[in-house]
Amino acid sequence: MKIEDLLDLPIKYKKTTTLLLAGLYTTYTFLNEINPNLEEFSKFGLDPSSYISSSSTKLILETLGISFCTNLTLQALAFIKKPRLINLLATLTTGSALTTRHMFNPSPESLESLIEFAEERLNPPNPHSIEEDKAKLHLMKGELGLGILQYSKYLETQKEKISDQSIFIKFISAPLLKRLYQIRSKKNITSQFEYIYACLEAGDESTPFEKIWPRIINNNPSLEIKLAHALSLSKSSRTEEAQNAWQEIIENQKENLHRIGQSRNEVLEIIASEELRGTVIIKRGNNLGKESYVLSEAYKSTSVNKLYTPALVTYYTKDKEILITFRRAAENLDSRINEENTKATMISLARLHSLKLKLPEYNPLSELNRRLIERLGNFEEAKPLLYEFKKLLASQEGEKVTCHCDFYPTNVLDDATIIDLETAALHYPSLDIENFRTHPNAPQDESSIKKYLEHRSEIEGRKIDLRNRHIYRVLCPTFQIGSFFAKDDKENFLGFIETTLESIKETGLTQLRDPLMYYLNSTPIKALL
Repeated sequence: MKIEDLLDLPIKYKKTTTLLLAGLYTTYTFLNEINPNLEEFSKFGLDPSSYISSSSTKLILETLGISFCTNLTLQALAFIKKPRLINLLATLTTGSALTTRHMFNPSPESLESLIEFAEERLNPPNPHSIEEDKAKLHLMKGELGLGILQYSKYLETQKEKISDQSIFIKFISAPLLKRLYQIRSKKNITSQFEYIYACLEAGDESTPFEKIWPRIINNNPSLEIKLAHALSLSKSSRTEEAQNAWQEIIENQKENLHRIGQSRNEVLEIIASEELRGTVIIKRGNNLGKESYVLSEAYKSTSVNKLYTPALVTYYTKDKEILITFRRAAENLDSRINEENTKATMISLARLHSLKLKLPEYNPLSELNRRLIERLGNFEEAKPLLYEFKKLLASQEGEKVTCHCDFYPTNVLDDATIIDLETAALHYPSLDIENFRTHPNAPQDESSIKKYLEHRSEIEGRKIDLRNRHIYRVLCPTFQIGSFFAKDDKENFLGFIETTLESIKETGLTQLRDPLMYYLNSTPIKALL
């Protein structure tokens, strides 16, 4: 429809009405008063900068004036007298702008300045009824629902009340609210969290969970909204409701649960869009109660300072444990490890090692058996190697700390966040350090180790040493021989055999060389050596 077609419609005040819709008040308010940063609107499929050079038709169809731009609506507006029409449009467009702008900047200061702005534009030269003033006040505050109800009461006191009220509700308020809610539902959900969490911090759980969330979910029952709801419940005291919300999500997503790499648990990663800016991790398996405990203690520790994923919910099914965590969407270090992020990782590791937690002790011999001997076979031929390692491990001195025990670059995000702590146990800190350094691209200089020692000494207020490190320089690459053999990765498991033999020579632990080669030559690896 062209602008000329609109002007030919059989309605009263057609030029005045069209001009109002096409740019006088709506354009001024929408473009200049909502938000000076036009890029904000590109997220919602809106391009206000194009309105300036676009046709009037595009302006009408793409701004909030869309609420008024059907043939039927324009004809309906003919029954509203001109003075009332002008007041109505002024009130409604300003209230719309206030609501939209407040959604982008929901601070109290923002709302106060907006109300001052609105009072200047909505203060009419002639007195209005109390009902209309109340309606305008609601609209100024962004309370569109209350504003509509109050405005309806006002219309009931006027002549032509039946036609005016039906026109207002059917052709103006309903499409406008729908448009505004579309913008609201696409808005970065972080600000909604801030409002809901503010209620929770004030001790008010009924408002978010009995009023706000049901309305949001009813209008937008998407996975993201349900995730946001479950995350919000997890921050409250409504544990049972939180579990029910997560169970519903898991039930609907169960076909997507899968094992990642060598993980012994099923894992579902729900990578949220820009609105949530994070990843929900759902794990189903064993030892997840322990991981939840470690995460909770680490997250609330002042020394850790939120460098760990917060545990949201842990619950139990008939045969499995369920753990849900939420973290920033990020890549792990497997393909991007460098000197800078290695130093940051060692600082995070120092913080983990400084935690005093009640955990079972780690058994490196059991791990050696699981990762090497069970995969290569020939247990009898492995006994001499196990015996030598057993003697070395028994000779260790020093304090056992909270260790990750599976500390590889795949379990560290690019912001040094440590993840997947279901294997956490008490052991000597060199285990984690040398496990990490077995990565082929991990920097081998001592600068990151120096960072670790400095940071942990600062946290604990004492000198820290790594007196058992030479043992793990041999043991950790030995683990990897079996791991990469199981992956049928010839290049890497042969590389780790070479690394292990070099470490034996450098550390002086020559008693391990012959038992290791004796065992490897008794396995299928012999043909590849």
